[in-house]
Amino acid sequence: MIHDFLYHQFTEFDHDSSGDLDMNEFIELTKSTYENFIPGGVDSNAKEILEMSARGKFEEIDLDKSGTIDFDEFKLGFMSTVLYTMN
Repeated sequence: MIHDFLYHQFTEFDHDSSGDLDMNEFIELTKSTYENFIPGGVDSNAKEILEMSARGKFEEIDLDKSGTIDFDEFKLGFMSTVLYTMN
């Protein structure tokens, strides 16, 4: 179930259908996810902070340092974030 959700999110924001997310696609996905879960959306200051955070997370989960994130890296990044927040 979570795999399907993540795959849907990943492919929805893979605008060029490359099978990878570049930095801009990942930032857009991150902002969209937060905007959908925060009632009333996100203000401009929060969007700026989200973008900075997304850039850092992108660098962290781009394990092969290719400048893009494939689906496996995306899943691992998501799971590491979930596990970190649970602790």
